[in-house]
Amino acid sequence: MKILQQIKQIEQLSDEEEKLFIAHVKPRLYKKGEFLFKEGDYCKKIYIIESGLARLFYFSEQGKEVTIWFSIESFYVTAIDSFMKKTPTRYYCEVLENSMVYEITQESFEQLFNTSHSLAKFSFRTLFDLTTHLINNIDSLKFQTAKEKYIRLQKQQPSIFQKVPLQYIASYIGITPETLSRLRAEK
Repeated sequence: MKILQQIKQIEQLSDEEEKLFIAHVKPRLYKKGEFLFKEGDYCKKIYIIESGLARLFYFSEQGKEVTIWFSIESFYVTAIDSFMKKTPTRYYCEVLENSMVYEITQESFEQLFNTSHSLAKFSFRTLFDLTTHLINNIDSLKFQTAKEKYIRLQKQQPSIFQKVPLQYIASYIGITPETLSRLRAEK
């Protein structure tokens, strides 16, 4: 379990804490095209991508898919507002390739948080990472040009360009597929 190794890099866990974590984190294999959640669902889990890839998106008022997040291996995805406020989400999360995903329910997340100082640090770090990623995406949308967004994505998640259809990347950057093709040709 890669996620357990990541936690151990941040915080020492006792054998009892490891067992507790494993008991609360459930593995599930998702096939390409399946959804972790859809608009209108109450997102009651945090998903950790062990292997594979997922994308978070919504439909604009014009009915166009707008990609807002790619979750790659060893990273999390959830509809954070739905998870925290227990309200329906407006987002969809689709698995773009067969993926091994670990799921932590709200109840398990809270229990891990309340049971162990080390696991509380992991829980806090998870929320911190999700929030930081979200803020970085918002900053990127507001303050970066399409070219800067493209370069940032290349640096932060280079494997995306081999795994994700270009229309999703273009949507994420906020440009047309044709403009993305021109950006790619500049390199």
